[in-house]
Amino acid sequence: MSITFQKEKVTAKLTLEVRDLYAPWWEESDFHTKLGVDYKPLLSQFLTLGDSVIAVTGRDEQGNLKYVYAAVVTPYVYNPFVTYAQECVWCVEKGGSSVRGLLQFLEAIEKTLKEAEVDIFSLVVPNKYLTETKSKFFKKLGFIEMDTVMFKEVTHG
Repeated sequence: MSITFQKEKVTAKLTLEVRDLYAPWWEESDFHTKLGVDYKPLLSQFLTLGDSVIAVTGRDEQGNLKYVYAAVVTPYVYNPFVTYAQECVWCVEKGGSSVRGLLQFLEAIEKTLKEAEVDIFSLVVPNKYLTETKSKFFKKLGFIEMDTVMFKEVTHG
């Protein structure tokens, strides 16, 4: 299967495709299993962010979405001369990616962000998928592990 990677404008159609691409992963996501968050994405979520979102997609010959990376691009809060892309979502079709495909996707993300003059970008990898082998894989590509994100549910009422 041939995949074409490209920068894509965030549209209502793309937002719906991202929703459908990610849906099979939701049941095992920590937001669902640990926090009990239901999967109810809104069409307007990415659209309201407008041009501050960069999306990189991978589509097959029929135009079906197989890969997506979307990030909000802003000046870094502690140094406004550094442009930072904070990942909102990245997803690969469940069961559909090879190491080669993932490498091509990551290269396409970096190329697109370089063209957009982004200096640093994030890629959130859930702990349960980040085995020692995968950690070494990402580090070989130049990624570094930084910080641990802690979540706590705020109770209301």
